[in-house]
Order: sequence, then C-alpha cells, then structure tokens
Amino acid sequence: HSSWDQIQGFAEFAFKLLDDRLTVTPGVKIQNFTRKIDTPIAAQTTRVGIIGEASYKPTLPYFSANFLIQPNWSIYAQYAKGFLIPQLGDSLEVVYPTATGGTSCVPQGTTLTAAANCNLSPTHTTNYQVGTVYAGDRLNIDFDAYYIQASNSTSTDPSSGIATTNGNPALYKGIEGQVSYVFLK
Repeated sequence: HSSWDQIQGFAEFAFKLLDDRLTVTPGVKIQNFTRKIDTPIAAQTTRVGIIGEASYKPTLPYFSANFLIQPNWSIYAQYAKGFLIPQLGDSLEVVYPTATGGTSCVPQGTTLTAAANCNLSPTHTTNYQVGTVYAGDRLNIDFDAYYIQASNSTSTDPSSGIATTNGNPALYKGIEGQVSYVFLK
C-alpha cells in the first residue's frame, strides 16, 4: 500500500565557443517527490498499521565542459549535485507500538545516539568527473577519474535494526577506462 508522486522540471543550455571546439553546458533539475504509505500492517514484526507521507524537493545543478583537441579526441569535466531518498522501510514503514497504545520511530526502551528512522533526510552527493575520449577508425579509448562526496547517508544498526542518518560524509573516488578495437571491418 505504498505509492509516490514525482514531478520534475529540467533546463539545460549548451554554449559553443572557440570555433565550436569548446562546449559548455550548465543545467538544473528541480524535483518534487512525495512518498505515501497507507497500510493496515506496516511491518510483520510490529503488526502496527501506518498512514504516512514524506516529501523531498531538491534543486540539482550540474555543469559540463567538453573541449575538442582534435575532431576525434576530446577532454571533458563535469560537476553535479545529486540525491537519493531513503528506503521506504527506513523512512515511513518502520514503526513500533508504545506503552500508551500509539506508535514511535524506535522500539520502547531504545537509546539513540543519532536520528531515528522516521522521515530521514535524503543522501546528498556532490560529483566531480574529468576524462578523455578518443574515437578512431578502429580504436576507441575513454578514460576518466571521479570523486563523489556523499553526506547524510542512511545506515542501519545491526544490533537494533534502527535506521540512522550518518552525519559523516562518505567519499567515493576512482578511475575507469575502456579500450575497444575493431579487428574486421
């Protein structure tokens, strides 16, 4: 008994400079995401029904620049903001009965050192990537490096099963590449 409504607006602009060798592309995505739950039994362990709703409204800018070194070889750089909503079970679905007959985000008697699971904030990312692409007659090569900062990641305490928001940022970084060659043409 869960559903969501999603509306997105998107704008992108491409500017050609330096005799069309440089393309600069700024853009933005505006999103409105509402998740709903209406169920007589929210979780098998608690046997408690729940009616709830959570909305997320991020504005996500991005920017890319692509420079043609040769007609078949370019370099590029990209920047973007992103977000990831919490899982349904972490944000709306998990509730526990209280001694007074109501419900709570955490089991009775649990002590928390971080935010509990009801209405967790989404994970936010800031993404950077640089790379190069070569497209030859038979040989194609691409190579890039990326660096992603994620904050407000959701994690679950294995001892209690309670989802919490991690205030410490996570870093993802790496390099990747691909080479392809056409033997028969």
